[in-house]
Amino acid sequence: MQYYSITSSTFEDALKKAKEQYGESVRIISRRDFTTGGGIFTKKKDKCEITFYLSEKSGKKDDGKSDEESLKEFEKEAQTPDPEKLSRTERLDTEIHRGAFSHSFESVKQIMDSNYITEPLRSALLENLSEQDIMLSFADNIIKSVSIDTERILHPKHFLALIGPTGNGKSTTTFKIASIYKKQGKKVAIITLDSYKAGAYEQAKAFSDLFSIPVRIVKEEDEFLAAIEEFHYHELILIDTMGISPNDKNLNLKLRGMLKRLERENIEFSLVVSASTKEEDIINQYKRYSNYNIESVIATKVDETESIGSVISFCFKYKIPLSFVTNGQRIPEDIEKATSTVILSHIKDLNLDIKRSRQLVY
Repeated sequence: MQYYSITSSTFEDALKKAKEQYGESVRIISRRDFTTGGGIFTKKKDKCEITFYLSEKSGKKDDGKSDEESLKEFEKEAQTPDPEKLSRTERLDTEIHRGAFSHSFESVKQIMDSNYITEPLRSALLENLSEQDIMLSFADNIIKSVSIDTERILHPKHFLALIGPTGNGKSTTTFKIASIYKKQGKKVAIITLDSYKAGAYEQAKAFSDLFSIPVRIVKEEDEFLAAIEEFHYHELILIDTMGISPNDKNLNLKLRGMLKRLERENIEFSLVVSASTKEEDIINQYKRYSNYNIESVIATKVDETESIGSVISFCFKYKIPLSFVTNGQRIPEDIEKATSTVILSHIKDLNLDIKRSRQLVY
C-alpha cells in the first residue's frame, strides 16, 4: 500500500488539499501537529501534517458505517485512528514509512547541530522536507536560504573594501580576489591601508611583482587620495584595510575618514570572517563595523574547520550574501566564488554527492 503526506496550516486545510488532489478515496492514517519559525525575523507558524492512503473499496464496513461516514467522523474528532484497527500489512507499512522519515529527520537535526546552524536558519531548513528524499530537500533548502549575490560577484563596483579584525586573512584574500579578476581580463589595482602589520610592504611588493598588479601602501589621507587618483582608470580597485580594536578610536576614525572620501554607490564593503569563528563573535564583528554599510561576507580559512555553518547562520540572520570562500594560503588557487555547490561541499556530514547537488543550483 502506498502512503501520502500533505502539510498545511491546519488539519482541515490539509484534508481539503488531499481531497482536491486525490478525491474522496482519501483515508487518513495519522496527523502530526508542529510549529516552525520563532526566530528573530520569523514568526511561529502552526503546521499540521496528515498521512493517508487511497481506499479502493466502498460500501459498508464491519461496524456498519460507510467509508464516507467514517471519514466524516474522523474529521470531526480530528484524532489518529486506532492502529489496532488497521490490517497487519497496513500497520507494518505505516510504521516503516513513518519510522524511516523520523530517523532521517533526526539525522537532519544532527547535521545542523554538528554544523552549529542556529535560528532562524534552522527553522527555514526544516520547512517542507520531502519524505521521498529528505537529504536532497534539506540541501535544496540550504541553497534557497543562503543568499549569493551572483550579479555583484560578476560585476563588482569600482571599489571593493575588505574590512574585519586582524588575523582573518584580509590581505591574502585581497590578493586572491585581485588575481581572479585580473585573470578575467579586468584592469585591477590594490590600495592597502594595513601598513601597521609587520612585513606588509614585502608581501605587497612580492605579490605585485608576481602578478603584475599595481599595489600602493598608504598611511595618511593625502597618500590615499593620491592612490585613488593614480588608479582612477582601473576597473576594480581593492582596498585592504587595517584590523581595528574596539578600543582604538583614533585608528577607527582615521579609517572612516579615508573611506568616506569615496562615493557610497561606487564602493562595496565586504566583511571578512574566519569560518571557525563562532556566530556570536561574527555578530560582534559585524556590529563593530556597522558604520560601513556591509553588503557581503567573505568566509576565510575554511581549511581550518569542518563547516561554514556559523557563517551561513549569520548571513541568513542579517540578510547579507556570501561572496567568496577561501581555503588555504596559496594565491590564487585557494579561493572560490560562492556558489551552491561550494556551500554544500562545506556542510559537515551532509554526505550528498556534489555532482548530484548541481541540479539544485538556481
